Amino acid sequence: MKKKSTNALFISSMLLLLFFSCGCAKKSQGPGTVDDPAKLEGTWIGSEIGDSQGDWTFTFSGNHVNVNCPTQESYAGTVQVNGRADPKQADFIIEECSVQKYVGKTSLGIYELQEKKLALAASEPGASTRPASFQEKGDGHLWILKKK
Repeated sequence: MKKKSTNALFISSMLLLLFFSCGCAKKSQGPGTVDDPAKLEGTWIGSEIGDSQGDWTFTFSGNHVNVNCPTQESYAGTVQVNGRADPKQADFIIEECSVQKYVGKTSLGIYELQEKKLALAASEPGASTRPASFQEKGDGHLWILKKK
């Protein structure tokens, strides 16, 4: 009987050790985090799907973002990303904007990153719904951007 309980204790100890060493017990990341935030860092240039006015420029630095539009509009604020969601999520909190009614509003978005290509879909600032996919523009915006 003693041998069975010793074996069970040994197996339990090994399973716990394996569980903690593989990172399975790691604290989960919530909103405001991403698996590798450095992947979004830098300048991304591209166009809005369905709009032929010109290139948009998104510049990410830490949790800050600056957006310059082809129509001379500009946006600046913070971005909170959740890289564990599916699709990945990005919430843009607008702190400065050439369109005054957007200041203080949040644009809810999703993104997909593939090497140096970024697909980004975002709601109109202040809207309460997040885009569900990259397939339809809907009431928001859809961009395909390349890293500069």
